Amino acid sequence: MQLTVMSPFGLVPLYGVLQVLLLAVSSNGQALDWTAAYAKAEKALANVSLNDKVNIASGQGSRARCIGNTAGIPSIGFPGFCLEGYCVVAKPT
Repeated sequence: MQLTVMSPFGLVPLYGVLQVLLLAVSSNGQALDWTAAYAKAEKALANVSLNDKVNIASGQGSRARCIGNTAGIPSIGFPGFCLEGYCVVAKPT
């Protein structure tokens, strides 16, 4: 079974999303190349349960300034995300 997430570009495989997330920085703060990012993502995903993958893809309720949040996975050091909308509009207070 392949999990997917909706993005502005359509459905994207969850595996690919995690690879991009892990691409940003290594544990020492240095940028990773794609090969290193793929290896790091594969290693992390080997230790992630299906339930955790679903929680990342489906998100959870809003907190504070976030429109939504993804669940964190402490076992691999993934804190989750605060999701913001890509369309900013004025809202009545």
